[in-house]
Amino acid sequence: MVMATHLFAATPPQTGRAAVEAFFCISGFLITMVAIGRHAERPAAFLANRFLRIYPTYWLCLAVAFAVVSVVPESTTPHPSLYAPRTSSDALANLAIFGLTPETPSRLLPAAWSLHIELWFYLVIGLITAKRPKTTLVLLGVSLLLSRLIVEGRLPLRFYGAPLGNAFAFFLGSAIWQHRQLLKPSFGILCRDGGFHLFRTPSVDAAAGCSDGIRANRFWLPLTILYSRTARSLPAT
Repeated sequence: MVMATHLFAATPPQTGRAAVEAFFCISGFLITMVAIGRHAERPAAFLANRFLRIYPTYWLCLAVAFAVVSVVPESTTPHPSLYAPRTSSDALANLAIFGLTPETPSRLLPAAWSLHIELWFYLVIGLITAKRPKTTLVLLGVSLLLSRLIVEGRLPLRFYGAPLGNAFAFFLGSAIWQHRQLLKPSFGILCRDGGFHLFRTPSVDAAAGCSDGIRANRFWLPLTILYSRTARSLPAT
């Protein structure tokens, strides 16, 4: 869906962005599963595993991209940020990934800004919240509220492409793994209803001329339902 958004102009608005949020949700699920599974009680091993899975391949792709844009200048035309770094801060962001955002002028791998967000949640979920289901639920509720306020323009923060704006997706995935047994009976229905809201609204809202606020409410609704059902399912303590 992300590729379709970039390649085909007829793709409904926001389809690619909704797919990215779904990817972040899956990532939160997997981060939690790995952190409290094979790497339980071994945070250094978890971080080493994540580093080796990302950075060697990323740096190889970065080197190839640098060589291509240096040898074939015409290759920079598909994307406005696709050119060799011209400042030390851009070069450092491209190498380190941390600090690589959609606002970074030069991105040799334009979509790599998503890795910047991923790395933050490797730290937050992988080292702190993976073993704390109640903390995850609290952070999910807070992040849902923050995301809604950001999308509606009530907070001067970026929603898409920023860790705070996308935190709800990671915590949602993490909460699903932590409470997977409790959610099992109704999880399929929630996925169906949530997917209907997420992927229906861009085209329908565009056709109906709905405002961003209305679109945000529909985006927020299925996640709120999941959060409330999970919270009610927790055993009393």
